[in-house]
Amino acid sequence: MTFFPSLAFAPGYCSVMVFLAYVCSFLSAWFVVLMMAERYIAVCHPFKASALCNKRKSVMVIAGLSVFSVLLYSHSFFTTIESRPCAIDAGSYGFLIVFTYLDSFLVLVVPFLAIVLLNLKVIFTVRGFRRQHNLLNNSVHGHQGGSCGGSGHNSNNNSTTTACTTSTTTLRFHTSSKTLSLAQVRSTKMLVWVSSVFLVLYLPSYAARLYGLILQQAAGGFKTEQQRLHFQIAQQLCQFLYFLNFAIDFLVYLVTSNNFRRNIRRFIKNIRVKGKRSSIRRRPGVRGRL
Repeated sequence: MTFFPSLAFAPGYCSVMVFLAYVCSFLSAWFVVLMMAERYIAVCHPFKASALCNKRKSVMVIAGLSVFSVLLYSHSFFTTIESRPCAIDAGSYGFLIVFTYLDSFLVLVVPFLAIVLLNLKVIFTVRGFRRQHNLLNNSVHGHQGGSCGGSGHNSNNNSTTTACTTSTTTLRFHTSSKTLSLAQVRSTKMLVWVSSVFLVLYLPSYAARLYGLILQQAAGGFKTEQQRLHFQIAQQLCQFLYFLNFAIDFLVYLVTSNNFRRNIRRFIKNIRVKGKRSSIRRRPGVRGRL
């Protein structure tokens, strides 16, 4: 709240900020899971994709997750004390310990396992899919060369023409199918990168928080002030990675997607063209000459 420091002293500021932090963390993790689940269905079960992945069901799932997260983390308004800095209610400390384990399970363990398993399944399926296409491509080209090689003989002209036509039709069909599959492979690769970067940047923050909680419960806290300082530094670094996760998706799209880079260049080009047109129109006497 650097731009609006007065908001930090508004009533309910601590409760709202803690609540939003919980909800945004939960939704960001599960939206990535939903994204990879949609890609898994599209790649591994393409015939069911139109029935399972439509706009109506997507809205229902997103709305359900949002409502669930709001209800799950509504305790923030009762367990947070309005102080500077924000603090938790001492009477709710036991509840928050149990809830932290539950939150870590829902936002760390389950999404991590789901994303890893879905990514592995999608990667292996795409690899097998591309291997089959390469084999089919080689067989089609081989069949086309062998069938059309004797097209100069009149006695076999009809049969050769039929073979060449069939082979060419098969090649065209295969080329069209391959083009579609390569587009899916590229989008799948991009989403796998996005989800992998999410895991790398997202997990350390929750792991550090869980480690601190377990250490607090098992060993009674830090034995020396130096250990506490080292942990706070590590926790701040993990927190930086966590916040970096919300800003780095643009760079991931830019690096992994040719189509995204093409659209960015087209967008910048359109802005330049519109800027030149507007500058020309503003020049005195241009309107009269036009």
